[in-house]
Amino acid sequence: MDVFIKGLCKSFSQNGQGERRILDGLDLKVSSGEFLSVLGPSGCGKTTLIEIIAGLQAPDQGEITIGGLSLDKSPANRAIVFQQYALFPWLTVRDNIEYGLRIRGLGKQKRHEISRRFIALVRLEGFEGHYPHELSGGMQQRVALARSLATKPDLLLLDEPFAALDFQTREECQAELLRIWRDTGVTIIFVTHDVGEAIFLGDRLVVMTSQPTRVRQEFAVEMPRPRHLGLKLAPMFRDLEFRARALLAEGRRS
Repeated sequence: MDVFIKGLCKSFSQNGQGERRILDGLDLKVSSGEFLSVLGPSGCGKTTLIEIIAGLQAPDQGEITIGGLSLDKSPANRAIVFQQYALFPWLTVRDNIEYGLRIRGLGKQKRHEISRRFIALVRLEGFEGHYPHELSGGMQQRVALARSLATKPDLLLLDEPFAALDFQTREECQAELLRIWRDTGVTIIFVTHDVGEAIFLGDRLVVMTSQPTRVRQEFAVEMPRPRHLGLKLAPMFRDLEFRARALLAEGRRS
């Protein structure tokens, strides 16, 4: 489903010192099935944007439509994955993945059928009975991703999901995410402050300003898929990375 964001504004109070504008007339379009990377400096309002799209916060002004309907009327299923894994420590891998399905009233057999599919999709076969503390960080994030995908979202919102991982695990998870996106066809909005990650993953790269946040510039990432980690060494990749970094640096100075 296409997502249209028009004139989005959001402010927060500052302990009696007036209000601070976070989002300032932000416009954005996401096409159905697109992998959109949203790049911006830490603290610029990317998480606020994701939470508004997810329905966790209300905007002060502006509108969001999904599939042609306003956010509060759209039947689109939205799922969100944060940097923190947010797994239930007392539940196994299978039970964590099935949690949303159980809330929706699906029977045990159907839940098991769906969870088996997504455990295989994130390559965690053999770990169904493990608890979160028995898994690595990368494995925990894959469980969080499988839990979100199990509800068959139309729109998957990813808020710096790999930021807490070490470099090697992060790259492995990036490659896995691209494979999963290819296999499911879900529309993804992926926010990050990592330039290379944003380019490697996205069909399109949106660079945000610092607060108050709006779209600074967009780039089409015209690189072939499927993508492999060696692409990060390609001249085209390096050129786009340089241009995006320059925009971020310019934004910090302004």
